[in-house]
Amino acid sequence: MAAEVVREQPLTIYVNGEKFLTLLCSPMMLEALVVGYLWMEKVIGGVEEIARVVVSPVDGRADVTLTYPVTLPTERILTSGAAAGSRSESIIGSSRGSTRRCGCGRPRSPTA
Repeated sequence: MAAEVVREQPLTIYVNGEKFLTLLCSPMMLEALVVGYLWMEKVIGGVEEIARVVVSPVDGRADVTLTYPVTLPTERILTSGAAAGSRSESIIGSSRGSTRRCGCGRPRSPTA
């Protein structure tokens, strides 16, 4: 029986053409990883806010087009995960009212 070797690869996520971040991940279920990561970071509130996701494992790139313009978080906070993960800085109690906000607390551009 041949032993399997776990591998990771970099995946750079672009949102509306803007580079968001690069993370290391296993090369499986990349679209679900990208969508889940954007949701956890409060860049999106749900999949209905995504117009398109294109993932190229060969290029290590994921391009996400949202249904609205967004200001992406720029600061990261390191967490003590097994792989020393990171999170975008969040503002406690930020709301999703008429002014759209991402996890950094900065206003998103209003929806059309």
